[in-house]
This record gives sequence, structure tokens and C-alpha cells, in this order.
Amino acid sequence: MKQAILSAIFGLCLTVGAWAQVPFGHTPPLHVDGNQLHDPQGNTVVLHGVMDTPSPYFNSWRWGNNADDAHVDACLQYFDKLYTAITDTTQGAFANVFRLHLDPCWTNDPDKKSDGKESGEADISRFSAQRLEKYLRSLYFPLARKAVGHGLYVVMRPPGVCPKTIQAGGEYQQYLMTVWDIVSRNDSVRKYAGQLSIELANEPVQVTDSTGQETPQALQQFFQPIVNKIRANGFTGIIWVPGSGWQSNYRGYATYPIRGYNIGYAVHDYPGWYGTSDSQTDAENGIRQFHEAVPVVDTHPVIITEVDWSPEKPGAGHYNEHGEWVPANYGTWATASTSKWGKTYKQLLDHYGNISMTLSGTGCYIDIDHYLSTGTVRPAFQGVAEACGEACFQWYRDYARRDYAMPAYTQGYTADRGDGTFVNPIINADFPDPDVIRVGDTYYYASTTMFHFPGITLLKSHDLVNWQYCANPLLQINNSDAYNLLNGKNHYSQGQWAPSLKYHDGKFFLNFIAFGDDGGDFMLTATDPEGVWQMKKLDGFYYDSGFLFDDGPDGDGNIYVASGIGDITVTRLSSDFKAQESKKVISVGNGCEGSHMYHIGDYYYIYATYGGTEGSQTIFRSKAPMGPYEEHPTRVFAHQHIHQGALVQTQTGEWWTILFKDAGAIGRVPYLEPVVWRDGWPVIGNDGVDVSKDGKAYPKPNVGQAYPAATLTANETFTGASLGKMWEWNHNADPTAWSLFERPGWLRLRTTGVTSDLMQTRNSLTTRILGTAAEGTAARQVADSYGTVKIDVSGMADGDVAGLAVFQDPYAYIGIAASNGKRHLVAMRSAYDDNGRTVAEERQEGPEISADVVYLRARANFGNATATFYYSTDNATWHAFGPTLKMRYTLKVFVGNRFYLFNQATKANGGHVDIDWFSTEPTFSEDAFYAPGTLKTFSKADLTMADLRVDTTRLTLLPGERQTLNVTLVSASGLQTNVVGSCVIRSSRPEVASVEQGAIVAGTTPGEATVSVTYTDVFGNSLTLDINVKVTHFPLVDGKFNPSIWEKGTFRSSDGYLLTGTYGFGGWQYAAPLDLSAYKYVVVELKQPAAVFSSFRLFDQNNYWTNPAIVELTGKQKVVIDLHQMTNEKGVAVDPSHIYIAGFWTNGSGPLYIGDVFVSNDGSTPVTAVGQIALDSHSRVVTSEYYDLSGRRLGGLLPQGVTVVRQHLSDGSVRVVKQVR
Repeated sequence: MKQAILSAIFGLCLTVGAWAQVPFGHTPPLHVDGNQLHDPQGNTVVLHGVMDTPSPYFNSWRWGNNADDAHVDACLQYFDKLYTAITDTTQGAFANVFRLHLDPCWTNDPDKKSDGKESGEADISRFSAQRLEKYLRSLYFPLARKAVGHGLYVVMRPPGVCPKTIQAGGEYQQYLMTVWDIVSRNDSVRKYAGQLSIELANEPVQVTDSTGQETPQALQQFFQPIVNKIRANGFTGIIWVPGSGWQSNYRGYATYPIRGYNIGYAVHDYPGWYGTSDSQTDAENGIRQFHEAVPVVDTHPVIITEVDWSPEKPGAGHYNEHGEWVPANYGTWATASTSKWGKTYKQLLDHYGNISMTLSGTGCYIDIDHYLSTGTVRPAFQGVAEACGEACFQWYRDYARRDYAMPAYTQGYTADRGDGTFVNPIINADFPDPDVIRVGDTYYYASTTMFHFPGITLLKSHDLVNWQYCANPLLQINNSDAYNLLNGKNHYSQGQWAPSLKYHDGKFFLNFIAFGDDGGDFMLTATDPEGVWQMKKLDGFYYDSGFLFDDGPDGDGNIYVASGIGDITVTRLSSDFKAQESKKVISVGNGCEGSHMYHIGDYYYIYATYGGTEGSQTIFRSKAPMGPYEEHPTRVFAHQHIHQGALVQTQTGEWWTILFKDAGAIGRVPYLEPVVWRDGWPVIGNDGVDVSKDGKAYPKPNVGQAYPAATLTANETFTGASLGKMWEWNHNADPTAWSLFERPGWLRLRTTGVTSDLMQTRNSLTTRILGTAAEGTAARQVADSYGTVKIDVSGMADGDVAGLAVFQDPYAYIGIAASNGKRHLVAMRSAYDDNGRTVAEERQEGPEISADVVYLRARANFGNATATFYYSTDNATWHAFGPTLKMRYTLKVFVGNRFYLFNQATKANGGHVDIDWFSTEPTFSEDAFYAPGTLKTFSKADLTMADLRVDTTRLTLLPGERQTLNVTLVSASGLQTNVVGSCVIRSSRPEVASVEQGAIVAGTTPGEATVSVTYTDVFGNSLTLDINVKVTHFPLVDGKFNPSIWEKGTFRSSDGYLLTGTYGFGGWQYAAPLDLSAYKYVVVELKQPAAVFSSFRLFDQNNYWTNPAIVELTGKQKVVIDLHQMTNEKGVAVDPSHIYIAGFWTNGSGPLYIGDVFVSNDGSTPVTAVGQIALDSHSRVVTSEYYDLSGRRLGGLLPQGVTVVRQHLSDGSVRVVKQVR
């Protein structure tokens, strides 16, 4: 299943008939990832299916003749038959998506008269919101649910079609807002958001902005508010956005894309569109024209929601809705042949690989009447070979062999109920001592990880309910024997405690303490939470610290920290965290600790806990940071063992708190509770009681929009370049004793150190055991938490023991022991202290294991706090083995029970085991969850950077233009990979050229900027490339300057040479008109006086044969054009706010040599700015070394070509830059 890298390059070969074994027809939730659709495991999904509508008319009255309550059941039964037919793989039908028209025959009020403004399906005057709500419940959603039950994803299209012109802020936008408001508020629709998607409109023709103009921003202005409404209502699924021109024009989105997540674009394609037809079969031209019209195909998934064709046949043709003549055919909207137009269309699909499609009707795919009468599925149009039915039968079958959804994981706890509510715990695992902050729209959560490294697990969320791993910032605290499990020493229950997480002035701060001579107080800092963190040891020791950067609107600008246990001290710190003033402000005893300090309104607050057996939360307040403080008269969350955590405010102004609950063997799990303020005090939960008590659901925080449900990663295939963030080593790892590269696709664990004590076994890899049950679940109903590992034990040495453990005090494991040249099963439970009574170790020896690969499993149940163990040699038949572990939570270890993967030497080092995968599924194999090619393995050479390349180091853009970057990593193995998504890209002048989603976006002001692209490989090798970006209205570069706007001409960018055709014109045609009204002049400079009859012209209409402003150039070397005094030959003013065409007219008798063309406010100097690379504010270049590409040292920059510059910065780091002359 794990494909070698060559498989990704050369493709995957399938034998004939392999499609029969493909696990086709699964519908796990889909999401947008870059320009692809992915299922939850990351498998790429491309959809192929049909469109249909529950209209009696369009379905030839097959199930009735009215759209009313009496015909709902018949309609549902009819479509159930269609779904069965189009998904019957045994008869060759392989549809996996259905475009469902919410037909207006159901949503229009039959008793209401039309207002006559529009006709047909564009008439919305009879629309009834009440009927939509009614039939959404009784018809539309049941149709969608049935489709999903047949293995079909569903795209919902709104009732009707767009009028010819629709305007942002207009009536039709409000109509769509109403439709999608009703649909996206529906609980059932929201719960199926991973399977149901929304196509915002059908065939917009002309879309105008709020002023009634067709501008590049009009599409965004029209559709973005609808997207925002859908998200605010809680729908998290994919939204397909249409373009204009009957869904054929998406150019405006290149500059003004729809913002948000899970966004794709819905396109239509018929013969004759995008430069292809039966008489125009140049596929490359079709791909080129499609890309020009639909540039979003580079950045987002696309679905062609209408397409069909059948060949011409004798009979009368007709004019379509575009006024185009359509010859007679076999019953499709468009006339064409598969062997001609169809071939070019399929080449378009295969070229991009991210375009899904739905035929324009079920009757374009299958012969409906034949199926209804015989039960036999056959292609539409009696199998005419040149029609879309026969073609798509073959295509869909072939596509079903790749890019299909695989079954979703069945195990994965989420607090999100899918209907706008949640239950506690929000994360069902051990994440104690939470500190939570919000930075923009992202929330970050830091927790205690004690002796596990890399540690201080950082989580991220957009809604406080759904969390994902972000980083493990703490690489290690100390390299002492105790942290390395050497010489019998360890740091169980110690290590990193109670972090304080803050964000200030563009930087993240993480403070924590560690006990012991090898401990102290430490501060981690980073500008990117998922990047590199720097650690600094502080002078003080701030127990359970709560830092405050008092930089709010009423703050004093100082840094404070509240800390201590029993006695709470506030310390004022300098900017480098040195104590300036310290005062004991609280003395209440009783284990009061876990301080978090805030400045909210008029008060400073210390939010703290009474830990231990009480487990209550409290709060103190003061008008001044150094006190005096008063305590809330009662515990704010009393005696529920839900305590110690943080307060956070959402972007909508709501307040929430995340605290942990002492939950027994699983550890301390986080609970989310609402906060309201009364008389300057917080009231938490339901007046001090958990809002999820007895399993009740509670509305999620209002963060402005909804986000998809998420689960923490719990499965690992060891195919990446690094371990997943779910993993932490028990104490410091020995980096020489584990590898992901020695056997790509497997984790190799070598023995390191000799011991028979699992607590002293180095390089034990750990992950939290994730619980399965929400608050209020009865103990007997709690499901098991699985942990299964596939392990190759063929490399074990005599005396080695390797296996899977459930670890706390006590711990237990199941494993394989090597002895005397054989391997056998072994299990044990450690000795432990039970209230002063020692319970002896229990050990079992099992049968010989001759297989090299064995599967080991642990099942932990937090309802009865037991763990049991199993083994298998075929991953199918499982055998129980070993003692049952009674799981506990003790302070000896001080973290929740975890799964441990280990390999220990009891005699001598030298052995190893290889782990293929770890899973929390009851049944798992890579083949069952990952499509061929999804899991790719990498060698060390594949991941070692040899060179870094970009398409160009000099880029010229028009204002507002967007250029996608391609950054190619050349690996030591020769592999070339686009790594733009893994690069740090910065602009020296974002106002000139900013960076968005791997693309350079020109600003509205001309100028120059340097965009630096830095890539760091997994081994820390970094290389930076600089791209000089020039933004100008009049680019004199090939590809931007067109010498043949009228008559064929020639242009050389090297010297500005322009030779037009006879009475020809060369210059610029703008996809979006230029607005030059903010400038005074356009300056045209030639390198020598014009020796040919010539002029410079500016057009304010998008037509060359209109009247432009004309400025004579003959005999001149420079002209200055007053933009606000321009007139055409008729004396009519030419408007500088929308220039469509600009350039040079000549009689063609000789060349012009163009120097420059630019806007100016003084008639001589350009409006421009040149920027340099912005280094970190604390960094500067100290020395530079220069090398050529062969590595030879130079004295300075080469006069021409590429120089590699190695810059030593003031912060001690080294920056490598390529400079090109």
C-alpha cells in the first residue's frame, strides 16, 4: 500500500478488471485541501455523476403530474430507483455524485400570480419560503439522504435559474440569501455537511457590483455575503461558487477570490465553449482557453455541473437559450461527438485532475425507461457510441479506479454534535493545566506534558470546540541523566508544569517551570506557532505562572506574572523578564494555585484553582495589578473537580473558560463552559454547574461562522518525513536509535540501553489514549479505546522485548521476547503500591511466534478502568493474552494512561524492530483506508535539499494581478517537488506585492518589492531565493506587452524594440480596466526620438475601434499626458478611471525604441517605491560570503549570473540567498 516515490512519478498500474475490487461507493465527509477534494484520510477524490430535478415535467411524468403532498412518496420512490441504477457497479454504472435541483415547482406558491418581471425558472416572484422549508423537510433532504445511502455525494442547486442580470445588493441576491439561509439552518443538512454541498446559483449571466457595473469584484461582492450567511448558520460543507457568462467566466476571482474554507467553483461546459467543438479539436487550445476563463482551477477544486453531448442526426434543430443554433441530436442540450469534442473534453479533465463533473441529466447517463421496465442498466441513447451516455459509462468506470473516497475512520471522539451544539469534554484525552488564547480567528491551547518530549502540546481551533494538533514546541529541558533515563534516574511526575501562553507584539510566549537541579523557569518564544521556538531560562521561578502583557486599551504597558501555591505573588517584570517589583497579594492556603492573570475592564483578575481533593475554581480581583485583591464570595465552579484553566473572549465578544476535569484513569480532560459577567464577577457554566451535566448539549461559542467538526489524529502510518504530532517520547529520545528513513514507510526502533524495567526503557514512543464517551454516559455504555500496532520483529536480538503497553502506575504490556534464537509471546503487569500494600508483578509467557510480522492490541475501557491485551498473526483472528490491567491515575506518574510502543534490550544493544502502523480502529489495514498512491514513502535523499528553484527571479505584474508561485525542491536523489506550501514567503513591501496562499498578489500602487522564499528541509538545511517583483501599469516584458493588438507586430523586451504592422497598434489590453484617476500624468519615454509616424493612445472603452485619447509621438522622445485633460478626436473627455487599452500606434514604416511608460504626479518621476528584504527586527547582516554554483569562494557578487550569498546574521543564524544579475 505504501507506494515508493517512483510510483507517484510514473503512476499506478491496475490490471484489467481491478475496478471490481475497488471499495467504491463510500461517502465519508469531504473537504477542500488546496485545489483538491480530500476525504478524512487525505485520499484525493474526484466526483462523477449526474444532475436531476424532482420535477414531474422534466421527468416525463414518470411518477406523477403534480408537485404536492400527495406525490412526495412517489417522487422519493422514483429517485430511489434512479439512485440504484446509476450506482449499480455490477451493471457498469459508477456514479458517485448527484446534483439535486431544489426545483421551483415545489417552492413556488401555486396560488400566487407572477409579477411578470421574469419568465420561466428565472421568475422568483412566486417563491414561497414556507414551501421551501416544508419540502426541504419532506422531500429535498430525504432525496439527499437516500442518495447518500446509495453512495452518492449530493450537490444542492437553488430553485430556478438566474435572470440575465443580477446585482450585488439586489433582489436576486436577497432571494439566494433567503434560500440558502433556510437550507443551511436545517439541522439535518448541517449534520450531513460532509456529504451535502451547496452550489450557490445556476447560470448567472451578467453579475454586477453594487453600482450596477460588471467589474472584476462584482462576483465576489455578490456571492461572498451568501457564503458568510451559510457559514454563520453553521453549515460547514463545501460551497461551490458559480461564475458569470452561464458559468463560464471566473476571471474576477483570480484577483477577488471567495474567502473562507471548503470553497470550490462550479463551472458549465458545452461543445463550442472554451474554443473546442467537433470542428475545433485542439485540446491544448481548449485547456488554455479554459484556464484563461477559469483560473481558479489552479487554486481550488472545480466541478462541471452541466455538460452533455450527442451526435447530430437527421431532423430539425433549434436555437438554445444563448441564441445559438443547435442541430438535431439524440436528446441533449448540445450537439457533438465523443471522438471529436468529447476527446478534447476528457483531455481537459485528465490534464487538471481536480475537475469533477455531473452530466446535465440522469437521462444523459442511463436509459431511464429501459431500466424502469426491465431492471437493466444500459447507457443512454441506446448506447450510441458518440453520445455522452456510452462515453461516461466507460469514463466513470475508469475513474472509479482512482481518486475515490475510502471508508472513514470509525473511532474518533468529537464534542461537536453537528447541529450547532457541543457536549463536554471538548477533547476526550489528557490535556491538563490549559492556557488558552485567541490570535485573530485562531485559538491556541497549551497544556502540561511533564516528562514527554517534544512537549507542551499546542492545539489550535477556530471555534473552541474542534481542536487539532498544532505543535510540540518544547524539544527538551535538559540533557541530564534523569531526562535521558540513564543510571537509574528519571523525572516521572516532574518535567514541564503548567504553561502560561501569551501573544504579544507579533510573538508567542510560553512560560513553564521544571523542578530539580536540572530544571528552572523557562520561556519559549516564536513568531510562528508551528515553526521554530527559541528557549530561554529566566532568573526567577514562577510556580503555575500566569503572565499578563498589560497592553490593552486601559493597560499600563507593563509585564506581570501571578504565581505561587497557597500564597500568590504578583511580580512586575522588565521587557527581558527580570523582576522589578514583587508582592504577595493573596494568602489563602488550601493549595490555591494555577494562576492566570487578566486585565478585563476596570479590574485585574487572578483566576485560580483550589486543587487536590477539593477541585474548585476561584477568582480574585483588584483595581490595581499589585492589589489589594478580593476573592469571589463563593467558589465560581465548586466541588465538581472541574477546575484550573483559562478565560478567553471570542471575536464576537462572548466569554468562555476551558478548565480540566479530574476524570480518573484517562487523566485530566478539558471542559468548555460559558462565562457571563455579573457585577464584575464571572458566572461560569449553568450558574456554576457544568452545562453538559447528564449529557446535555449546549450551543457552541459564537465565533462569527461555523467550522467543521474535527477529531484529533490517532492513526499513524509512519510514511511522513517526521513523526505525527500525536507522538511524544518518554523522556528525551536517543536520536541515533530511531529512524523513519532506514526502512521508508516504517518506524525503526533500535534498542538503546540495557534494562528490564519499562520505566527506564529509552525511546518508548507514547500517545494519549483517547476516550470514547461524552459527559453523562453510563459506565457500562462506555466503548473501548483501541490501540493496535503492526510490528516486524525479525530484527530482534537475543534478550530483546518489544511490544505495546498501557502505561501509568501500574502499567502492563503485551510483547514479543527473543530468546535462544526463537521468539515467543510475553505479557506482564507491573508491581504497584495499593495503599501501603505491594501488589506483586504478574507475568505470562506465551506460545512461540514464528511469523516475522505480528499484530499487538490493547483495549482500554475508561468506564470500568480496565485494559486487556490481544495478538494476531494475520490481522484478522485475535487472541486474548495476558493479565487484565486495572488502570489508575497516580501522582507517581501524574499523567493519564498512555499507549507506549517500546523495544528494550535486557542483555545487549544491537536489535531492532520495525513498526508499520499504529491504529485506534477496531479493524485496520492501510489498504482499507488509503487509496493506492495516497501513502508515499520518502528516502533520506528524497528529503535532503540539494537546490531550490523558482520559475523566475524577476516578475512584472499589473496592479491587482495574482501570480501563483512554483517553488521546486531538487532533492539529493534528483527528485523534484513543488514545495511552495512548505515555504516561508515574505515580501519586503506588502503594499506593493503581498503573499497570499502561495501566490504573489500585486497591490494597486506601482513599485518594486523583493519577495523572499525560504525552504527548510527536515534536516534543517535552509535556502532562500529572492524574487524581484515590479508592479507597473505598463509592463515592457514579453507576454505582457502585445505588439499585435492590431496588425501583426514584433516586440523585444531587451531593448524596447517595437515594429507594428502597417497602421498597426501594440501595447496593453487589460482584463480589468485600469483606474488611473489617482495620478496626474502618464509619461512615455523613448530611447531615441520617434523616426516613424506614431502616437500613444489610451482607450476608455473595451473596443479598439472606439475613439481614444491620442498624443503624437512623431519626432519626439518624451511626452507627458495629462490624465485629467485627455480628450478624443471629437473633443470628448477620455475617462482615466477605466482604461481598457493603451499603447503605440505607428504606420509601420520603422521601429520605435521604448524606454519606459509610467504614471507620475510631477511629469518626470514614476510613482514607485523600491524595498529591501525585511529581516527579523532583531536581526541584521554581520558578514557575507560569496560562492558560485560550484561552491568556489568569490570576492563578491558575480557581474553576471547566479551568486550564492551566505549571510551571517546578528542573532547567530545563517541565511543563504541566491542573487541573480
